[in-house]
Amino acid sequence: MNDATYITESLARGLTTRFFREMDEFATKAELQLLTKIPKIKDRNSYKKYIQEVKRSLGEAILVDYLGGSNAKPYFALDLIEIYKEREFNEWKEKCLTGSTLIFSYDPRVFDTLQARYTLSEHAIFRLFCRTKPNLVNNVIDYKYILNQLKHVPLWSNFWQLQYFYDENTIPKINAFLPAPDGLFLGDFNKEKRLIDVRTFISDNQLSEKQYAAKSALLKIGEPYLSSPLSFAIAVAGRFDFPSAIQNNICYEILNSNEFRNIKDNLFERVDDDNQRASIKNKFEVKIKEFANFTNQSIIDQVKKNMRGALIEYKTGQYKYFVEHPKKR
Repeated sequence: MNDATYITESLARGLTTRFFREMDEFATKAELQLLTKIPKIKDRNSYKKYIQEVKRSLGEAILVDYLGGSNAKPYFALDLIEIYKEREFNEWKEKCLTGSTLIFSYDPRVFDTLQARYTLSEHAIFRLFCRTKPNLVNNVIDYKYILNQLKHVPLWSNFWQLQYFYDENTIPKINAFLPAPDGLFLGDFNKEKRLIDVRTFISDNQLSEKQYAAKSALLKIGEPYLSSPLSFAIAVAGRFDFPSAIQNNICYEILNSNEFRNIKDNLFERVDDDNQRASIKNKFEVKIKEFANFTNQSIIDQVKKNMRGALIEYKTGQYKYFVEHPKKR
Protein backbone atom coordinates (compact mmCIF):
# COMPACT_ATOMS: atom_id res chain seq x y z
CA MET A 1 0.00 0.00 0.00
CA ASN A 2 1.09 3.61 -0.59
CA ASP A 3 2.80 5.79 2.01
CA ALA A 4 0.70 8.96 2.44
CA THR A 5 2.65 11.93 3.81
CA TYR A 6 0.40 14.59 5.33
CA ILE A 7 3.05 17.09 6.46
CA THR A 8 6.67 17.71 5.53
CA GLU A 9 9.43 15.92 7.41
CA SER A 10 10.85 19.27 8.50
CA LEU A 11 7.54 20.26 10.13
CA ALA A 12 7.19 16.78 11.65
CA ARG A 13 10.61 17.12 13.29
CA GLY A 14 9.63 20.48 14.76
CA LEU A 15 6.36 19.05 16.09
CA THR A 16 8.23 16.07 17.54
CA THR A 17 10.61 18.37 19.42
CA ARG A 18 7.70 20.39 20.76
CA PHE A 19 5.78 17.27 21.72
CA PHE A 20 8.72 15.92 23.71
CA ARG A 21 9.28 19.23 25.49
CA GLU A 22 5.67 19.96 26.40
CA MET A 23 4.70 16.44 27.43
CA ASP A 24 7.71 16.37 29.75
CA GLU A 25 6.85 19.79 31.19
CA PHE A 26 3.26 18.67 31.77
CA ALA A 27 4.32 15.51 33.59
CA THR A 28 6.93 17.27 35.72
CA LYS A 29 4.46 19.99 36.71
CA ALA A 30 1.78 17.40 37.51
CA GLU A 31 4.08 15.36 39.74
CA LEU A 32 5.17 18.47 41.64
CA GLN A 33 1.67 19.84 42.10
CA LEU A 34 -0.24 16.64 42.73
CA LEU A 35 2.24 14.49 44.60
CA THR A 36 4.34 16.88 46.67
CA LYS A 37 1.46 19.14 47.72
CA ILE A 38 -1.06 16.50 48.69
CA PRO A 39 -4.27 18.10 49.99
CA LYS A 40 -6.07 17.05 53.14
CA ILE A 41 -8.73 14.54 52.16
CA LYS A 42 -11.24 14.07 54.95
CA ASP A 43 -13.75 11.76 53.31
CA ARG A 44 -14.74 10.14 50.01
CA ASN A 45 -16.53 13.30 48.85
CA SER A 46 -13.37 15.39 49.18
CA TYR A 47 -11.43 12.56 47.49
CA LYS A 48 -13.90 12.60 44.60
CA LYS A 49 -13.53 16.37 44.22
CA TYR A 50 -9.77 16.05 44.27
CA ILE A 51 -9.82 13.43 41.49
CA GLN A 52 -12.04 15.71 39.43
CA GLU A 53 -9.51 18.50 39.92
CA VAL A 54 -6.68 16.19 38.85
CA LYS A 55 -8.49 15.35 35.63
CA ARG A 56 -9.36 18.99 34.99
CA SER A 57 -5.82 20.25 35.55
CA LEU A 58 -4.14 17.62 33.37
CA GLY A 59 -6.79 17.62 30.66
CA GLU A 60 -5.66 16.41 27.24
CA ALA A 61 -2.20 15.42 28.48
CA ILE A 62 -3.68 12.30 30.09
CA LEU A 63 -2.98 9.32 27.87
CA VAL A 64 -5.43 7.00 29.64
CA ASP A 65 -7.09 6.90 33.07
CA TYR A 66 -9.22 4.61 35.22
CA LEU A 67 -11.29 4.92 38.40
CA GLY A 68 -11.35 1.54 40.10
CA GLY A 69 -11.77 -0.25 43.40
CA SER A 70 -14.91 -0.37 45.53
CA ASN A 71 -17.00 2.63 46.57
CA ALA A 72 -15.45 2.38 50.02
CA LYS A 73 -11.87 2.03 48.75
CA PRO A 74 -11.59 3.74 45.36
CA TYR A 75 -8.38 4.45 43.51
CA PHE A 76 -7.61 6.52 40.42
CA ALA A 77 -4.77 5.83 37.98
CA LEU A 78 -3.58 7.74 34.96
CA ASP A 79 -0.66 7.71 32.52
CA LEU A 80 1.35 10.68 31.33
CA ILE A 81 4.48 10.54 29.18
CA GLU A 82 7.74 12.27 30.08
CA ILE A 83 11.48 12.32 29.56
CA TYR A 84 12.57 9.91 32.27
CA LYS A 85 15.88 11.30 33.50
CA GLU A 86 17.38 7.86 34.20
CA ARG A 87 16.49 6.71 30.69
CA GLU A 88 16.52 9.71 28.40
CA PHE A 89 17.77 7.51 25.55
CA ASN A 90 16.63 4.03 24.48
CA GLU A 91 18.76 1.05 23.47
CA TRP A 92 19.52 2.67 20.11
CA LYS A 93 20.85 5.84 21.80
CA GLU A 94 17.78 7.68 20.55
CA LYS A 95 15.74 10.13 22.64
CA CYS A 96 12.58 8.62 24.06
CA LEU A 97 9.54 9.39 26.18
CA THR A 98 8.62 7.02 29.00
CA GLY A 99 5.19 6.34 30.42
CA SER A 100 4.60 7.61 33.96
CA THR A 101 1.75 6.17 36.02
CA LEU A 102 0.22 8.30 38.78
CA ILE A 103 -1.78 6.53 41.47
CA PHE A 104 -4.27 8.18 43.84
CA SER A 105 -5.72 5.67 46.30
CA TYR A 106 -8.22 6.58 49.03
CA ASP A 107 -7.71 3.56 51.29
CA PRO A 108 -4.92 2.71 51.75
CA ARG A 109 -3.96 6.37 51.26
CA VAL A 110 -1.38 6.22 48.49
CA PHE A 111 -0.36 9.10 46.22
CA ASP A 112 2.53 7.88 44.11
CA THR A 113 4.17 7.83 40.70
CA LEU A 114 5.79 4.84 39.01
CA GLN A 115 7.59 4.31 35.74
CA ALA A 116 5.26 2.63 33.26
CA ARG A 117 6.56 -0.24 31.15
CA TYR A 118 6.88 1.38 27.74
CA THR A 119 8.97 3.99 25.97
CA LEU A 120 8.20 5.92 22.79
CA SER A 121 11.18 6.60 20.57
CA GLU A 122 11.73 9.95 18.92
CA HIS A 123 11.54 8.15 15.58
CA ALA A 124 8.12 6.65 16.43
CA ILE A 125 6.70 10.07 17.32
CA PHE A 126 8.25 11.60 14.20
CA ARG A 127 6.68 8.92 12.01
CA LEU A 128 3.36 9.40 13.79
CA PHE A 129 3.33 13.06 12.79
CA CYS A 130 4.40 12.23 9.22
CA ARG A 131 1.89 9.45 8.69
CA THR A 132 -1.35 10.67 10.30
CA LYS A 133 -3.65 13.46 9.23
CA PRO A 134 -3.07 16.51 11.45
CA ASN A 135 -5.81 18.20 13.43
CA LEU A 136 -6.06 21.93 12.70
CA VAL A 137 -7.32 24.49 15.21
CA ASN A 138 -7.68 27.95 13.67
CA ASN A 139 -5.43 26.76 10.83
CA VAL A 140 -2.70 25.77 13.29
CA ILE A 141 -1.69 22.14 13.90
CA ASP A 142 -2.68 20.97 17.37
CA TYR A 143 0.32 18.77 18.17
CA LYS A 144 -1.61 16.91 20.89
CA TYR A 145 -3.80 15.20 18.27
CA ILE A 146 -1.40 12.27 18.17
CA LEU A 147 -2.29 11.35 21.78
CA ASN A 148 -5.37 9.62 20.40
CA GLN A 149 -3.10 7.27 18.45
CA LEU A 150 -1.10 6.49 21.61
CA LYS A 151 -4.00 5.56 23.90
CA HIS A 152 -3.74 1.84 23.14
CA VAL A 153 -0.02 1.65 23.99
CA PRO A 154 -0.39 1.24 27.80
CA LEU A 155 -2.93 -1.59 27.48
CA TRP A 156 -1.05 -3.65 24.91
CA SER A 157 2.38 -3.00 26.41
CA ASN A 158 1.16 -4.41 29.71
CA PHE A 159 -0.65 -7.29 28.03
CA TRP A 160 2.34 -8.54 26.03
CA GLN A 161 4.65 -8.17 29.01
CA LEU A 162 2.39 -10.15 31.33
CA GLN A 163 2.27 -12.87 28.71
CA TYR A 164 5.97 -13.08 27.95
CA PHE A 165 8.28 -11.59 30.52
CA TYR A 166 9.09 -14.98 31.98
CA ASP A 167 9.40 -16.80 28.69
CA GLU A 168 13.06 -16.28 27.81
CA ASN A 169 12.81 -18.32 24.62
CA THR A 170 9.95 -16.28 23.18
CA ILE A 171 10.76 -12.69 24.15
CA PRO A 172 13.62 -12.13 21.70
CA LYS A 173 11.53 -13.47 18.85
CA ILE A 174 8.24 -11.59 19.28
CA ASN A 175 7.17 -8.37 17.59
CA ALA A 176 5.62 -6.06 20.18
CA PHE A 177 2.50 -5.48 18.09
CA LEU A 178 0.61 -2.39 19.40
CA PRO A 179 -2.50 -1.36 17.43
CA ALA A 180 -3.55 2.27 16.92
CA PRO A 181 -6.68 3.77 15.32
CA ASP A 182 -4.83 4.79 12.16
CA GLY A 183 -1.92 2.39 12.11
CA LEU A 184 0.36 0.14 14.09
CA PHE A 185 3.25 0.62 16.51
CA LEU A 186 6.08 -1.92 16.47
CA GLY A 187 8.46 -2.37 19.37
CA ASP A 188 10.98 -4.60 21.07
CA PHE A 189 11.02 -6.25 24.50
CA ASN A 190 13.76 -4.96 26.77
CA LYS A 191 14.24 -7.79 29.26
CA GLU A 192 16.80 -5.95 31.32
CA LYS A 193 14.64 -2.87 31.85
CA ARG A 194 11.37 -4.84 31.84
CA LEU A 195 9.66 -2.61 29.33
CA ILE A 196 8.70 -2.35 25.68
CA ASP A 197 10.62 0.07 23.47
CA VAL A 198 8.26 1.35 20.78
CA ARG A 199 10.53 1.89 17.81
CA THR A 200 8.29 3.01 14.91
CA PHE A 201 4.78 3.70 13.64
CA ILE A 202 3.30 2.37 10.39
CA SER A 203 0.13 3.93 9.01
CA ASP A 204 -2.86 1.90 7.80
CA ASN A 205 -2.13 2.60 4.14
CA GLN A 206 1.38 1.13 4.56
CA LEU A 207 0.20 -2.13 6.13
CA SER A 208 -0.22 -5.35 4.19
CA GLU A 209 -3.70 -6.84 4.13
CA LYS A 210 -2.71 -9.40 6.77
CA GLN A 211 -1.12 -6.78 9.02
CA TYR A 212 -4.18 -4.57 8.72
CA ALA A 213 -6.54 -7.46 9.52
CA ALA A 214 -4.51 -8.50 12.58
CA LYS A 215 -4.16 -4.92 13.82
CA SER A 216 -7.89 -4.26 13.36
CA ALA A 217 -8.80 -7.41 15.30
CA LEU A 218 -6.56 -6.44 18.24
CA LEU A 219 -7.83 -2.85 18.15
CA LYS A 220 -11.43 -4.05 18.44
CA ILE A 221 -10.59 -6.53 21.21
CA GLY A 222 -8.71 -3.94 23.25
CA GLU A 223 -11.10 -1.00 22.86
CA PRO A 224 -13.40 -1.89 25.81
CA TYR A 225 -10.39 -2.32 28.10
CA LEU A 226 -8.43 0.88 27.37
CA SER A 227 -9.66 2.34 30.64
CA SER A 228 -9.03 -0.68 32.86
CA PRO A 229 -6.55 -1.99 35.46
CA LEU A 230 -4.59 -3.75 32.71
CA SER A 231 -3.40 -0.41 31.33
CA PHE A 232 -1.71 0.13 34.71
CA ALA A 233 -0.92 -3.49 35.53
CA ILE A 234 2.57 -2.97 36.95
CA ALA A 235 1.31 -0.24 39.28
CA VAL A 236 -1.92 -1.80 40.56
CA ALA A 237 -1.40 -5.59 40.46
CA GLY A 238 -1.39 -7.03 43.97
CA ARG A 239 -2.01 -3.59 45.49
CA PHE A 240 -5.35 -2.24 44.33
CA ASP A 241 -6.84 -4.40 41.60
CA PHE A 242 -6.73 -7.48 39.37
CA PRO A 243 -5.46 -6.75 35.84
CA SER A 244 -5.11 -10.49 35.31
CA ALA A 245 -8.89 -10.68 34.96
CA ILE A 246 -8.73 -8.37 31.94
CA GLN A 247 -5.73 -10.26 30.60
CA ASN A 248 -7.75 -13.48 30.69
CA ASN A 249 -10.59 -11.86 28.76
CA ILE A 250 -8.28 -10.55 26.05
CA CYS A 251 -6.67 -13.99 25.68
CA TYR A 252 -10.11 -15.54 25.28
CA GLU A 253 -11.07 -13.04 22.60
CA ILE A 254 -7.77 -13.44 20.73
CA LEU A 255 -8.14 -17.23 20.81
CA ASN A 256 -11.68 -17.02 19.40
CA SER A 257 -10.91 -14.33 16.84
CA ASN A 258 -11.19 -15.15 13.14
CA GLU A 259 -7.77 -13.50 12.81
CA PHE A 260 -6.03 -15.68 15.43
CA ARG A 261 -3.78 -17.40 12.89
CA ASN A 262 -3.02 -14.09 11.24
CA ILE A 263 -2.12 -12.52 14.60
CA LYS A 264 0.35 -15.34 15.26
CA ASP A 265 1.93 -14.88 11.84
CA ASN A 266 2.52 -11.17 12.47
CA LEU A 267 3.83 -11.62 16.01
CA PHE A 268 6.54 -14.06 14.97
CA GLU A 269 7.40 -12.96 11.44
CA ARG A 270 10.97 -12.15 12.53
CA VAL A 271 11.71 -15.82 13.22
CA ASP A 272 13.55 -17.07 10.13
CA ASP A 273 13.71 -20.77 10.90
CA ASP A 274 10.43 -22.48 9.94
CA ASN A 275 10.63 -25.18 12.62
CA GLN A 276 11.48 -22.71 15.36
CA ARG A 277 8.69 -20.38 14.27
CA ALA A 278 6.17 -23.24 14.30
CA SER A 279 7.34 -24.27 17.79
CA ILE A 280 7.03 -20.73 19.18
CA LYS A 281 3.59 -20.29 17.64
CA ASN A 282 2.50 -23.50 19.33
CA LYS A 283 3.80 -22.26 22.69
CA PHE A 284 1.98 -18.99 22.13
CA GLU A 285 -1.30 -20.81 21.53
CA VAL A 286 -0.83 -23.00 24.61
CA LYS A 287 -0.25 -19.94 26.80
CA ILE A 288 -3.20 -18.03 25.33
CA LYS A 289 -5.45 -21.05 26.00
CA GLU A 290 -4.11 -21.32 29.54
CA PHE A 291 -5.27 -17.78 30.39
CA ALA A 292 -8.47 -18.04 28.34
CA ASN A 293 -9.59 -21.02 30.43
CA PHE A 294 -10.08 -18.67 33.39
CA THR A 295 -12.96 -16.83 31.73
CA ASN A 296 -15.90 -17.27 29.36
CA GLN A 297 -18.21 -15.14 27.23
CA SER A 298 -20.65 -14.55 30.09
CA ILE A 299 -17.86 -13.14 32.26
CA ILE A 300 -16.55 -11.00 29.40
CA ASP A 301 -20.00 -9.51 28.83
CA GLN A 302 -20.33 -8.74 32.54
CA VAL A 303 -16.92 -7.05 32.71
CA LYS A 304 -17.73 -4.87 29.70
CA LYS A 305 -21.07 -3.93 31.23
CA ASN A 306 -19.78 -3.15 34.74
CA MET A 307 -16.01 -3.49 35.05
CA ARG A 308 -15.61 -2.25 38.62
CA GLY A 309 -18.41 -4.48 39.90
CA ALA A 310 -17.11 -7.54 38.07
CA LEU A 311 -13.61 -7.03 39.46
CA ILE A 312 -14.98 -6.79 42.99
CA GLU A 313 -16.59 -10.18 42.37
CA TYR A 314 -13.19 -11.40 41.20
CA LYS A 315 -11.65 -10.23 44.47
CA THR A 316 -14.26 -11.95 46.63
CA GLY A 317 -13.96 -15.25 44.76
CA GLN A 318 -17.39 -15.06 43.14
CA TYR A 319 -15.77 -14.38 39.76
CA LYS A 320 -14.08 -17.80 39.77
CA TYR A 321 -17.39 -19.43 40.67
CA PHE A 322 -19.14 -17.82 37.70
CA VAL A 323 -16.35 -18.92 35.38
CA GLU A 324 -16.89 -22.51 36.49
CA HIS A 325 -20.71 -22.17 36.55
CA PRO A 326 -21.64 -19.67 33.82
CA LYS A 327 -25.32 -20.60 33.88
CA LYS A 328 -25.59 -19.56 37.53
CA ARG A 329 -24.99 -15.87 36.83
